[in-house]
Amino acid sequence: MNHKHILIITIGFLVSLVMGLSFIVPAPPKSIKIAAGDEYSSSFVTANKIKNEVEKTGITVEVVTSAGNLENLELLKNPKSNVSLAIIQSGTFKQAEHPNLESIANLYLTPLLAIYRKDAFQEPPEKMPDFIGKRISIGVEEGNASLLFQQLTKYSATSSDFETSQKKNWDLGKSLAALDKKDLDVVFVVERPDEEEWVLEALRNPNFGIFNMIKAYAYPSRIKTSKVVEIPRATFSVQNNIPPKDTKTIGVSAELVAQKGINPAITGLILDVISKTQSNRSIFQKENEYPNDRELTFSQNEDSDRYFRNGPSFLNKYLPFWVAVWGDRILKIMIPILAILIPVIKFYPQIIEFTTKQKLHAIYKELHRIEYDVEMHKDKQTLKERLIAVEMKATSLHLPELDTKSIYDLRANIQFVKDQLL
Repeated sequence: MNHKHILIITIGFLVSLVMGLSFIVPAPPKSIKIAAGDEYSSSFVTANKIKNEVEKTGITVEVVTSAGNLENLELLKNPKSNVSLAIIQSGTFKQAEHPNLESIANLYLTPLLAIYRKDAFQEPPEKMPDFIGKRISIGVEEGNASLLFQQLTKYSATSSDFETSQKKNWDLGKSLAALDKKDLDVVFVVERPDEEEWVLEALRNPNFGIFNMIKAYAYPSRIKTSKVVEIPRATFSVQNNIPPKDTKTIGVSAELVAQKGINPAITGLILDVISKTQSNRSIFQKENEYPNDRELTFSQNEDSDRYFRNGPSFLNKYLPFWVAVWGDRILKIMIPILAILIPVIKFYPQIIEFTTKQKLHAIYKELHRIEYDVEMHKDKQTLKERLIAVEMKATSLHLPELDTKSIYDLRANIQFVKDQLL
């Protein structure tokens, strides 16, 4: 293999590497958007935690506020919004209706907390029908509380039973303020009270009670991805004994979803961040219970699946984010390139020898035709021109892999035919 061939292979390798880095394994974006709920929601708090950690790598994160689940999903599906990720209530949507979306992870557990005014009820409510005819806030439309309330009423009573109730789609701040002013009887909340001071303050209010759902175990088999949440006595206040007894409710996971084709480096980075920020022990979850990939709404992202099975990649464990990203990108391109290049290098001499012999065979074939035409006494001038063309081809032919005898044999045969023309 001569220097020219080595140069050709090197240039081909570099071009393949550059093309691969540009189109096959592109660099992660410099900015991303996350659709969360309103400013009172746990998803907004979580999205900002993600933002604070991700921005340490130099990637800008914008948290987009919304009215809730449905708007989050619409923002994610709308290419003009440039939203990369969204936080939704697990189990709310169907894969068949959103084939281009995929799940990254469950982030945390959000329990349903129905906070009611004690003076609005003769007896503490224990079943959903106990709220019929009451003034209820179920949160913003298509929000977590609103969606879960609709599912609970579907299985607990007929829809007409709740028509006598005054249902309000107020945000959390307005709802809790109205409850305190006695403008509402009960507020349905699906948030993390340990991250929502408004909720925790309301739970500790001695004038308010917490709905103890005695039929809680009946719902998980009917409401997808829901689970029973047990709140031990005095969880929210040991001093004031709130709640005054062990209380049951149901909860659902908040889930991080993305458009199919999200950059793998962003997926890995987000999973690293949420593993750091969401794995701590809290009132409603054990340490390292979240994030997880159990009972996801959509098909699981491939990089997410790999992360939960094997953990972060070797490079991500020991190198800064951008160094790991470039190393990972180069490795992903190098492996297939080398898989092609090594056999090419191995068989390159044989390939060159084969193609050269084919050219040599073509020259001999033309030389044989000229010799035949000489014997047939055809026009000498035309034959001379044809022979000159053959001689030029022979001169430009490089035969590095052939022995000297083949080169001199070709020259001798050309001279032999030339002598016949004289």
